Amino acid sequence: MENNSKFRVAIIGSGVSGSAAAYFLHKSLGDQVEIVVFEKEDRIGGRIRSIKVGDEEWETGGSIIHSENQYLSTIVDELGLEKKKHVYNDIGIWSGESFPFRTGKTKVGTLFNVLVRYGTSLVKAQPLVKDMIKKLAQIYFLQEKGEGYTDPESLFKKLGLYSLSQEKSYDYFRRNGISDRFIDEFMNGVSRLNYGQDASMHGLVNLVSLAGASFGGYLFAIKGRNSQICEAMLQNSSAKVLKNNRVTSIQKIEDKNNTKNKYIVTVEDGTKEEFDYIVIATPLEKAKIDFTNLELEENNRLSRPYQVTNVTYVSGKLNPNYFGLMKTEQIPANILTQENENIPFSSIELCKKDKVPGQNIYRIFSRQKLTEDLLNKLFRERAETKSLVWDAYPVLTPAAAWPSFVLEQGIYYVNAMESAISTMETEVMGSKNVVNLLLKDIASAIS
Repeated sequence: MENNSKFRVAIIGSGVSGSAAAYFLHKSLGDQVEIVVFEKEDRIGGRIRSIKVGDEEWETGGSIIHSENQYLSTIVDELGLEKKKHVYNDIGIWSGESFPFRTGKTKVGTLFNVLVRYGTSLVKAQPLVKDMIKKLAQIYFLQEKGEGYTDPESLFKKLGLYSLSQEKSYDYFRRNGISDRFIDEFMNGVSRLNYGQDASMHGLVNLVSLAGASFGGYLFAIKGRNSQICEAMLQNSSAKVLKNNRVTSIQKIEDKNNTKNKYIVTVEDGTKEEFDYIVIATPLEKAKIDFTNLELEENNRLSRPYQVTNVTYVSGKLNPNYFGLMKTEQIPANILTQENENIPFSSIELCKKDKVPGQNIYRIFSRQKLTEDLLNKLFRERAETKSLVWDAYPVLTPAAAWPSFVLEQGIYYVNAMESAISTMETEVMGSKNVVNLLLKDIASAIS
């Protein structure tokens, strides 16, 4: 795209979607674009963040990347970040009273346990997951051609996936011959781990959740911490990053010649800057931005409920008695849970088995904050406990109305994407979609 003008683009949010938007913009426009990223916190990464426990950083959210994630895999390689392959450990599904399912000591033993407990449900689920991955992967080809969609509904209809988003997983999987036992135990276990929600989520996101359980491919993270992806993309984009700068308002300045509007971005300390285009890469429900001289359509003013997620890291040793096990019996390294109001946590993962007795590192996801009384029952020993609470994902039940990628000509909304799916890769897909729309608008403006 050749033009002597330099376009100013404001990106609100430095999480994976905002960082990816800056990365794709710079890749397409180079020195023709000046990118300013506004970040309300004193760090980069958004919901990709970590907690230091012991001598290491541990992810609180956005912890794994799937090998089928073409954008993130390519970006990680291109920017020279080091992958750390996810190691699979044994799994147990906790009912609140016992472990009705546990993986075996070998792959053959695990397959035997799966067949005994769930029959052919796993075999029936695999092609459903693979078909979803194949359809979703069409987006890479479409976006490479420059395709951009004004709303997620149009995008997912093009991919042949929209109908999945309008049906509860319970109904979709039963209709495809998956047993209630598999849904209630295995599927809910994975869903509660990945999203803190059960199979009332729509079918599309639960297929994505099962793909995250490595139905094909492999999982990895970035050595050190995953927020390095955001930092590397922003550095590569030559963007000016303003941390501790919360955007309070966006004002449209109409062009009297009817050529191109401008936008004034105001931050909390009253500082104002003028831009040609705005990319909002943070949930509007949480941003609390005032829009001046423009009126958002009703679907773009939706207040989506978010799933409150508590993550607790504990350096210590689990108590076998809590799970009805003898002192000498092994506790599963990964504990998934059924949807049961009497189970106070969604999952427990052994992140690191230390040589020092009692100094294992565990990560616990829960919908409510874990009390000291519960932690004392769960653990025989605790050397260190750290926790964080945040609104991790939208509540992903079927919804007839989603916000648009275009809030107004010149203002784009990446996080419309997570009304359908909320993962790091799909947020990057949303960023690429928004950048393609923005590039088309620039081309139209200068033609």
